[in-house]
Amino acid sequence: MYVAAPNGLEVLRKLRAQNYKGKVVALAGMSVSSLMPQAFQLGVDQVIGGFQGWGGTLNLDQVESAITMTLRSEFPTRI
Repeated sequence: MYVAAPNGLEVLRKLRAQNYKGKVVALAGMSVSSLMPQAFQLGVDQVIGGFQGWGGTLNLDQVESAITMTLRSEFPTRI
């Protein structure tokens, strides 16, 4: 999802202010590397980078992997 205004960090900040405790996987463009520290402070679990807006290529295997890893960290593995 592309969020122009408010940006994704503002949306996440508002969710956290409302005590949202869920997992977050963020799609980040090349130009937002300076925002990554803020994203991690707000509790982003995984970041998928390199997506460059409408003309960029989104690797669906990478998206699936990030979501799978994030969900696995929430549920302990049975032994």
